Amino acid sequence: MNIESGGFDIMVDDDATERLLRKYLTNRRSQSGELKRALSAGDFEFIKDLGHRLVGSGGAYGMPRLTEIGARLEEYASLRSATDLSAPLREYDAYVHNVRIVRRR
Repeated sequence: MNIESGGFDIMVDDDATERLLRKYLTNRRSQSGELKRALSAGDFEFIKDLGHRLVGSGGAYGMPRLTEIGARLEEYASLRSATDLSAPLREYDAYVHNVRIVRRR
């Protein structure tokens, strides 16, 4: 089972889970730049869609913080509020680039 143990550490028990989480995070990291480009282009639908997907996948991958960020992205993109989107976009970027996958001993 994966548990977010506070901070940005995700605890894992086995190799398969570790590989799955690393792939998930690699994909989320690549989307960081896509989100920034979408905001610059005013592509609120892209941001809304990604936020919606994060709401579902964040919890499924043991990252409730991504679920929270995704909900805010989806909400503010629905309102087409570029100003309000700046904070959750920064949080998303900080989270996906600083989260650590740690093997439980």
